[in-house]
Amino acid sequence: MLTSSPRILIVDDIHDAADLLSDVLVARGFNARPAYDGVQALAAVENFQPDIVFLDLGMPVMDGYATACALRARPGPQPMLVALTAWGDAATAARVAASGFDRHLVKPSSLDEIMSIVLERSRARKADAPADAASAMQSGAAFAAQAL
Repeated sequence: MLTSSPRILIVDDIHDAADLLSDVLVARGFNARPAYDGVQALAAVENFQPDIVFLDLGMPVMDGYATACALRARPGPQPMLVALTAWGDAATAARVAASGFDRHLVKPSSLDEIMSIVLERSRARKADAPADAASAMQSGAAFAAQAL
């Protein structure tokens, strides 16, 4: 079932950065969790099923590009992927787009920029909720009709 508040995963190998942004979002009433590398992010996506993933690019173990590609290769609903990185050059922007990211924010990003993305996703979820509810009701009616 959809809720109006998106689930948010913050992935950064700098623990303090991931924890701080997660804590700020939680304090604002959002369901946010940190992860500290790409491997943790992939596991968190399976368990937490975030609507938005803010993903650092320059991480050891599995960088943000590889993580984004792995996330996009998964079947099922896709989270919004936001590159949140210190790299803002044209080559990085092109690679971010090619890796399947939806947005690219350059650190230091303002809280206003981050909140704008979170609120945009929240509005999109609210707009999708009636369609999802109607679809679920139709599926239930079809199942009931078949059972009779």
